[in-house]
Formats: sequence, structure tokens, C-alpha cells
Amino acid sequence: MPKVKEKRERKCKSEDMVNAIVAVREKKKGYLAASKRFNVPRSTLFDYVRSKSEPTKAVKSNLDENQYSQLHLKRS
Repeated sequence: MPKVKEKRERKCKSEDMVNAIVAVREKKKGYLAASKRFNVPRSTLFDYVRSKSEPTKAVKSNLDENQYSQLHLKRS
């Protein structure tokens, strides 16, 4: 019988990921420095920064509506 893989738990908060994406895109920090500062996975940060979408939209799928609206208001 094949083994079933368990999903990993998220290790970072979505708000931290958004802040890290913004820091890298504004060239305030590099990938490694931002991943350490905001405690987010570097490879995931790299993928999100390379996407063309707005930081909150890139992470939106992992947020509920209330969290998304709060983050969107903070960035505006």
C-alpha cells in the first residue's frame, strides 16, 4: 500500500511574507536578508517576488477576507 504524504504546515505568517516581498521589490533587502528578517522561506519568497502580481494578491489565496482587507489597507 502506498504511503500518503502529509501536507506541511505553513511556517510563516502571510503578513510577514507580504512585508518580505515588498522589502525585496523596493531593494531595501536582498532575498537572504529578507527571509531571515521576516522568518519566511527563501525559495518561496523568490517565487513570490518574481511573480508580476501585487504582493497581497500573490499571498491572497492563503488569507481569509478579513486579513486580506487589513493588509491591503495597510499598503495603500
